Amino acid sequence: MADQKVCLVGAGNIANTHAAVLKASNGVTVSAVVDTNLVAAQALAKQFSGAKPFATLDEALSARDFDRAHVLVPPPLHEAIAGALLKCGVSVLCEKPLATTSEGSQNLLTLAQENGAILGTNQNYLFNPAFRELLKQVQSHTHGKLRHVICTYNMPLRQLAGKQMSHWMFDTPLNMLLEQAVHPLSLIRALIGE
Repeated sequence: MADQKVCLVGAGNIANTHAAVLKASNGVTVSAVVDTNLVAAQALAKQFSGAKPFATLDEALSARDFDRAHVLVPPPLHEAIAGALLKCGVSVLCEKPLATTSEGSQNLLTLAQENGAILGTNQNYLFNPAFRELLKQVQSHTHGKLRHVICTYNMPLRQLAGKQMSHWMFDTPLNMLLEQAVHPLSLIRALIGE
């Protein structure tokens, strides 16, 4: 089977994390990097042999040398960027939140289904080995039936520490929930179901 070719859409901070994981993954090649800051796209593309930088998603879609995309742009852009990719049948891994509204999320799910694409959201905490072990014990009732869940989420907020008050999450309380609360909520949902 040929390598899966991936396009990274967004060359900001989180893109470096995705790049590191993709470099260590077998059967995956990063073939394109898109960012409106072409210098950032070029710098990230240099990390991958043969990856082409693009300033717009339209340019990357015209060249179309990828079958998958990671959407790593700010959350208000997720729906438009992921939607454009899904309409072209490109499978997408989107950083959380999938969209900033439930309607937007539903639109993306519909587009994925209509165009035969796979759509995923990066809920990385679900794959933490400690959480996987906890989930296994809860599902097998190792300690009896789960009756109550308390989740304490105590993580440093680097944007606050760095005084990056222009970050979109500080614009509204909802944005803070979409940026941070999705982590503990995804864990709780995995433990107790719908």
